[in-house]
Amino acid sequence: DNTIGGHLNEVLLIQDETGMMNVFYPHDSSEAFLSRIGDLFQNDREQLIRILRYGLGLYAQAPPVIEQGLSGFADLGELEDLFADIAQHTTVFPAWVLIYIEAHQIDDPEVRSLAEQIRSHSLYPVIERKILEPLAIRTAEQLGFAEPDCACELFLWSELKAGVVTRELLESRYAAIREGRRYIFQVIDGRETFHLVSQTGYLLTRLAKQRKLQPRSQENELSGQVAWPGIFQGRARVVLSLDAQGLTISPDEVLVSIQSSPALMPLLQTCGAIVTDDGGIACHAAILARELKKPTLIGTREATQRIQTGDLVEIDTYSQVVRILEKQQL
Repeated sequence: DNTIGGHLNEVLLIQDETGMMNVFYPHDSSEAFLSRIGDLFQNDREQLIRILRYGLGLYAQAPPVIEQGLSGFADLGELEDLFADIAQHTTVFPAWVLIYIEAHQIDDPEVRSLAEQIRSHSLYPVIERKILEPLAIRTAEQLGFAEPDCACELFLWSELKAGVVTRELLESRYAAIREGRRYIFQVIDGRETFHLVSQTGYLLTRLAKQRKLQPRSQENELSGQVAWPGIFQGRARVVLSLDAQGLTISPDEVLVSIQSSPALMPLLQTCGAIVTDDGGIACHAAILARELKKPTLIGTREATQRIQTGDLVEIDTYSQVVRILEKQQL
């Protein structure tokens, strides 16, 4: 990230059985990046504030450009520059600032507020809708691919830029995904590799210790993936049905469900926070969470089994956990 002079140029993304992408950074790179953020806190706080304010300002500057869709860009290079700017300033930097604040118990309300404001919004849904999906569909149609609506998940940006996307490539990857194969994506020193494999569970287990946030072994905690940031405490309402027909929930309750299905929208709109077992429609779940702007933890795998209606729970997305504070008395 050229924003602060630190670099996270190596990353490994592995899709799990729920469909979610698990992100791993080398320990040394992560520590060096956090150290650079710490240096800004201690020696150049004004620069830290400037970077965050620039990121917040992108929410006013970028939408008019994005709304033009593909017609607003001369070439893929212009698109890439915009994406890099948005990724660095609205995702990477504020997220790691919050991680640093939590890890080191930093008491800086102004910095925290700016970072949380940035992370409480997202430009990715409109980028996907206005630019990425139309670009992928157009590319697939030009190649004669029979399932253009699925093309966005079948090739890399670097492959598109290099002109190596072919109908045969799309067809082979589409068939592999239909067979249940999962993604592994890796970047090392700017070189990307992409594979579709039959099993990722063993690899995820091997790499779990590398993550700073480990799956919790405590009886009263479950870990998951953050779909929307925040902390919320309330009584759980466990919903196992696939729709909201005949069901109600209050704003001070936490919806605990198998997945954030669109059919549950009346409950999702009313509840105070969301916890799900599944991440199989992770992209959709993340978009819903961004639209609703409620603390959301997905992919816990067993929340509906371990949490009961009436339990007092706390969602802490900055620690990637939901805590069971008090069990409902039977």
